[in-house]
Amino acid sequence: MPVKSVSLKNPVDYCGFQWTVKATRNNDASKKPLDQFTGLVETSIGAFRIPQFAGKIFKSATEVARLSGGSTSTVQSMGSISSTLGGIANATSFAACFVAVPAAGKSIVGLAHGRVTGTKVLDSINKTADATAYLAYATLLFTSNEPVKVVGDIASVVADGTGVIQKARDLHQAINIKASLAGKKCTNIKKSLGEYIKLKWIELSKEITALATGVLGLLGLMLGGLIVPAIVLLTISLASTVLAITSHFFKANMDRKVTFTQEAIA
Repeated sequence: MPVKSVSLKNPVDYCGFQWTVKATRNNDASKKPLDQFTGLVETSIGAFRIPQFAGKIFKSATEVARLSGGSTSTVQSMGSISSTLGGIANATSFAACFVAVPAAGKSIVGLAHGRVTGTKVLDSINKTADATAYLAYATLLFTSNEPVKVVGDIASVVADGTGVIQKARDLHQAINIKASLAGKKCTNIKKSLGEYIKLKWIELSKEITALATGVLGLLGLMLGGLIVPAIVLLTISLASTVLAITSHFFKANMDRKVTFTQEAIA
């Protein structure tokens, strides 16, 4: 059985700070896949992701059927299922709001009362944009108002854009800290950092594909039509959702959870 937790004996320097890395045993890794899936569905974000994933699958299949010359009844039937699942995803946006909105509020309050840093500002923008997007998409349950959807799409692009910066920063930090440990006897920390880096690659890929989907969608809206074939946009969008779900299960199955503690270099 792996040790409960391990940490670096001596901090390492990165971007003007000294960082201590601690790896704590991940108890979720011992859970069965079905239990992990249940854990995802029981969260508000998971409740949103699952119908969103299913809806995108049917939407993509509908487009494939249309392009391949499928019967009108088949295309309409699959399109109807896709719309229903999309509606369910919008409904579960309300559940996600109960997490996203307080998180945004907490981040803004923390920013107002704490030392203003680029990291805190970026986090506040990300959480606020994310909460705005969830609220807008949830509102679509009651109105088909196009401006509301546009607000949600713009907020989503802002959230994804700041998310790309955050994940890229986390990845850069982990890679550089691991590189600084070359030759040092801290095998468990290095292994844990290796898993953490893989997770950050998945999360960064998710943010990039989500951002690409949002940007392409907004450009199509401004230009009055899609600038890429619908099937391409759907494929990128589906990849984003798949990566989001993948990151959940990868994180749940990591041997250890990695945390970083920073102190300014005197």
